[in-house]
Amino acid sequence: MKKGERVSVIWFVIVAMVVTLTVTVVPPERSYAATQATYYVNPSGGSDSNNGLTTGTAFATITKARDVIRTINGSMTGDIYVYLMNGTYPLSATLTFGTSDSGTNGYKIIYKNYTGAAPVISGGVDLTTGWTLHDAGQNIYKKTGVNWNFRQLYVNDTRGVKARKPNLTDEVTGGPYLSATNSSYPYTVNTADIGSWANGGTAEMVVVGHWSQHRGRIASYSGNTVTFKSPESGFAYNHHNQGSSPYFFENAYALLDAAGEWFLDTADSTLYYKPRSGETMNTTTVIAPKVETLVQFQGSSTSNKVHDIQFVGLTFKYSNWLAPSSYGYVDTQAGFRYQTTGGGSNSEIRNTARYTSALGMVQLKYASTITLESNTFQFAGGWGIMGNEGTDHTLIKSNSFYKNAGGGVALGVAGDEWDEQSSMDGQSTYDSILDNTVDTVGLDYADMVGIGAMIPNNMTIGRNEVKNLPYTGITIGWNWQDYEHGMTDNVVFGNNIHHVIKLLDDGGGIYSLGKMVGFTRFDANYIHDLSGSAYNGGYPISAIYFDNGSAYKTAEKNVINNAPQTIFASNPPNHDNVIQNNYSNSPWGNWSGSNVFQNNTTVSNQSWPQGAIDIMNAVGPGGSAQKPTPPAAPSPGPVVFSDNFNDNAIGSSWATVGGAWSETSQTLKQTSTANGDPRKAIVSNAGLGTSTDYTITAKVRVDSWTDGDYARAGVGLFTGTSDGKGYNLVFHQNHSTIQWLNDEIAWGTSYPFNWSNNTWYWFKMSASNGTLYGKVWQDGTSEPASWMYSQSWSGRTGYPSLNGGSTNTGGSTASFDDVSVEGPASTNKALNKTVNAYYIDGSTAALQPGDSVVYATDGNTSTKTQATNQWRWMLRVDLGTSTGINRIKIIMPTTAYATAFDIQTSTDGTSYTTVKSITGFGGGTSDNTITATTARYVRVVAITPDGPSQTGGQMAIAEVEVY
Repeated sequence: MKKGERVSVIWFVIVAMVVTLTVTVVPPERSYAATQATYYVNPSGGSDSNNGLTTGTAFATITKARDVIRTINGSMTGDIYVYLMNGTYPLSATLTFGTSDSGTNGYKIIYKNYTGAAPVISGGVDLTTGWTLHDAGQNIYKKTGVNWNFRQLYVNDTRGVKARKPNLTDEVTGGPYLSATNSSYPYTVNTADIGSWANGGTAEMVVVGHWSQHRGRIASYSGNTVTFKSPESGFAYNHHNQGSSPYFFENAYALLDAAGEWFLDTADSTLYYKPRSGETMNTTTVIAPKVETLVQFQGSSTSNKVHDIQFVGLTFKYSNWLAPSSYGYVDTQAGFRYQTTGGGSNSEIRNTARYTSALGMVQLKYASTITLESNTFQFAGGWGIMGNEGTDHTLIKSNSFYKNAGGGVALGVAGDEWDEQSSMDGQSTYDSILDNTVDTVGLDYADMVGIGAMIPNNMTIGRNEVKNLPYTGITIGWNWQDYEHGMTDNVVFGNNIHHVIKLLDDGGGIYSLGKMVGFTRFDANYIHDLSGSAYNGGYPISAIYFDNGSAYKTAEKNVINNAPQTIFASNPPNHDNVIQNNYSNSPWGNWSGSNVFQNNTTVSNQSWPQGAIDIMNAVGPGGSAQKPTPPAAPSPGPVVFSDNFNDNAIGSSWATVGGAWSETSQTLKQTSTANGDPRKAIVSNAGLGTSTDYTITAKVRVDSWTDGDYARAGVGLFTGTSDGKGYNLVFHQNHSTIQWLNDEIAWGTSYPFNWSNNTWYWFKMSASNGTLYGKVWQDGTSEPASWMYSQSWSGRTGYPSLNGGSTNTGGSTASFDDVSVEGPASTNKALNKTVNAYYIDGSTAALQPGDSVVYATDGNTSTKTQATNQWRWMLRVDLGTSTGINRIKIIMPTTAYATAFDIQTSTDGTSYTTVKSITGFGGGTSDNTITATTARYVRVVAITPDGPSQTGGQMAIAEVEVY
C-alpha cells in the first residue's frame, strides 16, 4: 500500500467519524451556498397560517410558499429554499410560476424534498370508497357521482385498462389488434368485430398507421363502415395509412369483460370497474386524474421570461389530458402536436390544417434557467414534461419517467402549422436533457417518443436510458425541406437506447429530421435490441434514422447491437451527413450517395473490440460518456503563399476556372458578366497540398452586382482545379448576407452582414479537422478577435481559392487584393479527447481521490490522472478517428512519475504497437518524435515503478499531447 493510500484511509475514517457525529443531531435543512431564506411545507402537519420558517411551523401548501417568496425575491442576496416534507400535495388546479416567481441577482429559488422525504405532487382524486356491486355475474362494480372526465385510472398504482376489444395482453404495444378491411378513412371492418355498442356515442377506434397511432371517436357505423365524430372526421389520416390497418375499439360499457378494465359513463357520472384478483373494492386504492398540468412555468414573452427556479427530488403523479375527448388524436409526428383544425388531404396538412401542443405534467413556455432534477414523473395523461416556445438553458437531469400515457420529455415544441412554423415565437436554445431514465411510456399515445426536441438550437441530450417504448427512443429536429431553420449545434451523446419501436415503424433508436448546421453530433450512443412488430407496416426501422431534410449531421462512435439496420439516411433531401467510426453487428442499412460513410467497423455476433466495449460501458445515467466538443479554432500557422498583384500579371501559382481573370491596377479582377459557374482563381501551383487545412485571407471588393441566387463573391478552400468546386464563404444574393457554399451541393448557414459595392472587405477562412471558420470585416477597421462563422463540411480535396461570382443575369464583377495563405499550426489532437485508465490486465482502473481521466487531456498540467490499488497501470486516449501522428508528448508530475514507460499506438483499440520506450525518466516532459504513423488510440503503459519504495512513487499523467 502506498503512503498516499494510507493517508486516504485515515482521512476517510476521520470524515466518517465527523459524519457519524453530525447525523446524531438532525438540524434544519440548509444549503452550503449563500442562502437568503429557507421555508418548509408539510401537507399533513402544516398550516398556511404558519410562518413556514421551521419544520414545526411549516406551511401546508406549495402555493403559500410561492406567494410568500414573491414578497422577498425582488433583489435576492442568496438562494431561497423551500423544503417539501413527506406526504402527498393534492392539487385542484395548476400550480403556476411566472416572472414574479423568479430568482434574481443570479440566485435560485429551489423547491426540494426534505432529507429522507418522498413528497408527491398529485393531480389525482382518491376514489377508493363508495363502490357498490353493479353486476354480480360479471363482478363489475360502480361508483356514482364521478362528475369529471378522465382517460386513465390507477388501481393500487397499476394502470387500469379502458374497456376494449380485443382485450389487452401487451401493455407496451397495446396489442392485440384487429385488422381493418381497408387502409384509409373511413375505415371498414369485419362486421363480426363491431356491434350496436359502437353507436352509443362513447366508443373510440385506435388505429396504427406506420409512425402514428391515431384515434377517432366513433359517431356511428353502418354496415361495416366506421364514421368518426367531428372534427376528427375531417382530419388528415390518409397520408400515413398502412394496408389492413391494425386497430382496436375501446371505451364502451359493452366491452367491459376483463379483470382490470373500466368504463366511465360521463353522461351518468358513473364509473365502472371489474377488479383484478387480489383487489378489494372500497379497500384497494383507486385514483383518477383530474388536473391536466400540475406545474406550469410561463413568462409573458421571449423578453420577459420566468427564470432561475429549481424543482429537485419530487414525484409528480396522476395528470389528466382531455383533448382527445374533444378532437380524437391525430398526430403530426412524435406526439409533439395533434390536429385540431383543417383539411384531411395530403395537400391540406400544409395548408388549412392546424395543430396544438400536447400537454405535460410540467409545462414550460418563455422560461429560462429552469432546473428539474432527480424527480419522478409517473402516470402522466400526456407528456411528463412539455416545453413550448422560448425556453433556454433548461436542465432536465436525473429524472425518471415511468408508465405515462404519453411521452417522457419534449422541448422546443412550437407553432401550429405543419412545418413552416410561421407562428413560432422563439425556440429551444441551450437546453439540456441529461442522465434521465425513460421507461414504458407512450402507453395510450404510442407515437409519443421517450425524449423529443422539435426545433432545438444548441440542444444537448446525453447519458439517458430510454427503453420499452412502442415508437422511437429519441427524436430531434423538424422540417422536411432543404433550408435553414435555426437548428444548429445539437449533440446527442452517450445514451443507452433499447427495446424501443416495439409497435410502429418509420423510426428507430434515434430519429432526426431537418438540416442541422454547425457542430451537430450523434456520438457514442449504445442502441440495441430493436425488432419490428407484427403490427407495423414495413417502413424502415433503424438504430439511427436521418429522415428528410437531414444535412450536416455526424453519427460517430455509436455501437449498434441487434437492430434491423444501423443507419437509414436515404429519404431526400439527404446530404452531407457523415457516418463514421461506428461499430455494428447489424446490417449497415442505406444512405444517399451524397452522404459520407467511412471507417466503420463490422462486428461478428458479440465479439466487440475494446473501443466498442468502452462506449457501451460509458452510456446511460451516471455514466462516464462525455459530450463531444467542437474542434478548437485553428491558430495561425506560417505563411506559405502570398500575392499582392503588384506586377499586373497573373502569376504561375494561379489557375483559373470560368470567368475572365486579369491583373490590372495592382488587383486581380474577375470581369465577365456572361453565364458561367463557378468562377474561381485557385492557388494550385504553389506547392500546396490538396488535403491540408489552410487559412486564406484576402481583400474582396464587389465592382458590380445584381441581386439573385447566383450573385456571390468571396474566398474558398479545398477547391478542385478541374471543375472549380470547393467550400466557400461569400457575399450572397443581396447586400445584407454572408453565407457558406458547398459548390453545386448546398448552401450552408447564412448570416446578416451589410456591405456595399466598391468598398474593400477582408475575408478570412480557415479549416480545422472538418470544420470551416470564417470572419469578414471592412478594410480600415480592426480584425475581429474571434471567428464569426463556422460550418461543418468535409470530404473535398483541393486548394485555396477566390470566388468571382457565378451565372447571374445582368452580371456581377469583383476585385481581389493582398491574398495570403497560412499553413496549419501544430494542433494537439488529444486535447479534450476521451480517456480511459486500465490496470495491466485490462480491467478498469480505480483512481486516486480527486483525480479524473479527463485531466489527462484537459490542457491543464496542474491536474493529473493517477491510478490506485495497483502499481502498474496504463492510460489510453481515443483520438476519435484514425489520424496521422509523428509526435507524442507525455507530461508527468515531478512528484509522481514512471521511470520507465512505453508509448503505444493502435488503429482499432485491440492491437497495439510500441512506438517509443522511455527509460531513466525523472518526471516533467517527455517530448517524443516518432516515425510517422496512422492511429486512433495512443496508450501510455507504466513499466516501473512496479512496487513500493521505488523512485517516482507511481506513474501519474498530467497531460498527453499528440501531433
